[in-house]
Amino acid sequence: MRSLCPAILLLASCGGAPSEAPPAPAEAEIRPNVVFVTLDTVRVDRIGAYGYDKAATPTLDALAAKGQRFDRAFSPFPLTIPSHSSMMTGLYPPQHGVRDNGDNVLEEDFVTLAESLKSAGYDTAGSVAAFVTSRQWGFNQGFDAYFDDVPRADDFWHASRRGEVVVDDLIGWLETRESEAPAFVWAHLYDAHMPFEPPSPYKEAHEGRPYDGEIAYVDDQLARLVKAFEGEKTIFVVAADHGEGLGEHFEMTHGLFVFNSTQHVPMVISGHGIPAEVVSQPVSLVDIMPTILDHVGVEIPEGLAGRPVPSDEERPVYMESWQLANRYGLAPHVAVVSGDDKFFDLPQPELYALTADHGESKNRAENEADRATEMKAIMDSFGFEAPSGDQAALSSEVSEELAALGYVVGARPDKPIEDLPDPKEHLHLIREMQKTDRRMSADPEDALKVLRELGGTYPEIVEVKVQLCHALMAGGHVDEAEKVVREALKQQDSPQLSLVLSTVLLAQANYDDAAVVLMALKEERTFSPRFRVRLLQTLFAADRADEAEPIAAEFMREYPTDLEVPGVLGVYLARSGREAEGLPHLERAVKGDRVPGDVAFVLGMHAAAQKNRPEAIRYFELEVENHPFNERSRRLLATYAMEDGNWDAWFKHAAELVRIVPRDPRAHEAQVQALFNLGRYDEARIAMTGALALAPGDAKLVLLDANLLAKEGKRDEGLARFEEAKKLAAEAK
Repeated sequence: MRSLCPAILLLASCGGAPSEAPPAPAEAEIRPNVVFVTLDTVRVDRIGAYGYDKAATPTLDALAAKGQRFDRAFSPFPLTIPSHSSMMTGLYPPQHGVRDNGDNVLEEDFVTLAESLKSAGYDTAGSVAAFVTSRQWGFNQGFDAYFDDVPRADDFWHASRRGEVVVDDLIGWLETRESEAPAFVWAHLYDAHMPFEPPSPYKEAHEGRPYDGEIAYVDDQLARLVKAFEGEKTIFVVAADHGEGLGEHFEMTHGLFVFNSTQHVPMVISGHGIPAEVVSQPVSLVDIMPTILDHVGVEIPEGLAGRPVPSDEERPVYMESWQLANRYGLAPHVAVVSGDDKFFDLPQPELYALTADHGESKNRAENEADRATEMKAIMDSFGFEAPSGDQAALSSEVSEELAALGYVVGARPDKPIEDLPDPKEHLHLIREMQKTDRRMSADPEDALKVLRELGGTYPEIVEVKVQLCHALMAGGHVDEAEKVVREALKQQDSPQLSLVLSTVLLAQANYDDAAVVLMALKEERTFSPRFRVRLLQTLFAADRADEAEPIAAEFMREYPTDLEVPGVLGVYLARSGREAEGLPHLERAVKGDRVPGDVAFVLGMHAAAQKNRPEAIRYFELEVENHPFNERSRRLLATYAMEDGNWDAWFKHAAELVRIVPRDPRAHEAQVQALFNLGRYDEARIAMTGALALAPGDAKLVLLDANLLAKEGKRDEGLARFEEAKKLAAEAK
């Protein structure tokens, strides 16, 4: 990495004395680098510096020992997008307007930490690990370079990449930049977020404690950043955006409550000019931005909620989450810390002494009513109001994915906040809804039973109905799912619920009604690429091509970089006998990041018709890469592999076919035959047993069984099966 001290060149004229060199800048004028690392979902009590004896966090512990360890730092919100918005702006969520994951973006009107440092002459680079910190949420403001190439994932919200990739991006940027300016780098490390799956050797070193293993891995990535700035004047700031419930207060993950398990976070500032001390006053993550600017001598914007810390004067700390209200119609968790007390403004107020009762198990509000009243007045002094429910028109299919997860934004019942019931009275609902995903994976029928019961007990909760709808769909109860989602729409007429209804109708192959639902949403949902594709595919399936074709042309004009739309149009044209019109659209669409289903397949069929076998195989492989359940492409690839004698490839595609069409005897036959040709007779026997259980009288399977018996040394049994196969084949004619 380049030195930050500019070289002083002594210039000499021919035969004369050297000209006077410009004076070196005073040490105070050379600002330090700033390295800001945010640790997603890291609890304060899992860090060695904070007293956890099983921790493997030597890097963070060393920074804490040499600098400021903030013992009472609190997150303003237990979700990534609002919390990072606060760290970057020095404002609380009610001030910057991001009050949930997915409800808004950080608008350009707000001055960010990166913008302030860039204006002061810093080179700036950010590298993030997850979809929830990607540029679409406004976090790229002020960065010269922003690395957020997060791979797509089925689990939309948890799409992420490993911390080592994040750090690689920043180290690469540092090594190639030519500027002598100080650097500001931000690294967002997501690894400690669920699911806890640390890589080796961290998994083995923390057997039975995968969360600790993830944190140990993150600490080693932090070490790489520290090493990258070795020998340079640098300030390191490390903080978690929030913690993790881990079962405390009935919360497995985070987002619903603002108890200490998710709000009390590690925060360390270390490096150039930072004294070694433990700071015990309550601070908030909103204090990070002004504190960094103060340390490097950059003017702090006016109007911030945060201030440089530590401070001579303690101030109360605010935190909130509205998910209890938005998702379950319960009173939201809003709290304030002042001194050693923490107060929750609930219908049944809660007051805790944090030093003596960090786990918040002994509510003092009733016995110390005067102090509870004082704390309520402190909270009211912030002047924050409930979210309005207005949302930004996000630049992607965020709301669709929220609906797919069963979370309908803004589903709060239409009643004043003060009239919502206390969550303590409905812990059964909270506990059971948190178990839904796990139940769906382990025992779908049990999940369906529980959700039906919850739907009967809580008929007014829209999210229960949406989750029930998904469970019904998964169980094949599509008609009942339609009834449930239509009931939910009567309670709340929302675009997300309408999208859920369209999913149900499409599962019923009811393209006409699905088209009506989607066309009603066209004007307000066109911003979403996924919606555009779904609308066009539905219109074509409903034989409404006269409407679909001009809409496709409109979309291509308005969204020229969206290559999915020409893909959908191209597939329709090719299959309608208009291949010459469709091919240019298909060839354009296949170059996109997200290729719609059948685009590559149709191009493969065209290549096959032109006798271009290598090109056909390339397209069929691209189809199954993007759409693994494309049965026709799998069958053709299996056939090509068989013709080439590539038994490994044949087995791979045959095994996928068994997964895609588990009741198709031909798929099972191909799998057994591939194993047979590979000489893997024991596995072939296992596969044959399953195949014959499905189709005991299938002549081709019986013949293959005869051959397998012969290879197993059972000649007489094999001959008998061979005769049986001939008889079955004759009967089938």
